[in-house]
Amino acid sequence: MATTDIDLGVVAQGPKGDKGDKGDTGATGAQGAQGPQGKQGIQGPQGIQGPAGKPFSIKKTYATVALLNANGPNDLSEGDFAIIDSTVNDADNAKLFVWTGGKASLVTDMSGAQGVQGPQGKQGVQGAQGPQGVQGEQGATGATGMSGKSYKPYINESDGHWHLTVDDPNDVLTDPFAVTVVTSGSYNGLTTSGYYEIRTNSVTNGPNTETGVLKVINANNKIVTQTMHTVSDNLFIRNEHYGTWTAWRQTTQWS
Repeated sequence: MATTDIDLGVVAQGPKGDKGDKGDTGATGAQGAQGPQGKQGIQGPQGIQGPAGKPFSIKKTYATVALLNANGPNDLSEGDFAIIDSTVNDADNAKLFVWTGGKASLVTDMSGAQGVQGPQGKQGVQGAQGPQGVQGEQGATGATGMSGKSYKPYINESDGHWHLTVDDPNDVLTDPFAVTVVTSGSYNGLTTSGYYEIRTNSVTNGPNTETGVLKVINANNKIVTQTMHTVSDNLFIRNEHYGTWTAWRQTTQWS
């Protein structure tokens, strides 16, 4: 895990200011005397309860106003409602009447209002169930995601500033110039990027038998470059491309 400390440059707490002078207390005015409470008035008598009204419902429907007037005395009683149900082309269609005083009185024209909901239709026959489909293959499990960074603010006692430490569990600090010691084998097998100390002349396929430092750069396993710097200050270089090595070439130039 790598930890980074960041100085935010913000002072954690500023200096305390001087205390201000205490203000004068203003004078308090005198409170006036409370007046006398008035007398409560006499409650009036309760009114006579009116007759109970009928709940709204349409007692009868008629095809025409003429039929309503003709049959109303036999069909309807005081306060009953009736409606004309004819056709949309009839001017009296959807007119609502109330039977009062022995005759039909127009209440309102309900044209355009939502009609009365009709009876629910019969449920259709259920179709046959289709064959079950083939189960799909289970997908491959995805790679585990990287852990997130954690941030921890704190006040640094040395400078009084707010600092922030960042812990990254995915960042492993390594020495980019770490050197691996090689005492046997072949130069041809050193294809991983890095630095190698060749300590013996028993390592084969080198430019000569001197000891020194070998630098290897691997470009996606397509091209590998080896640079050998010997103890006598000579410099050699060669490449490997898809398994085939070039000859070592000395690059040191002496004036």
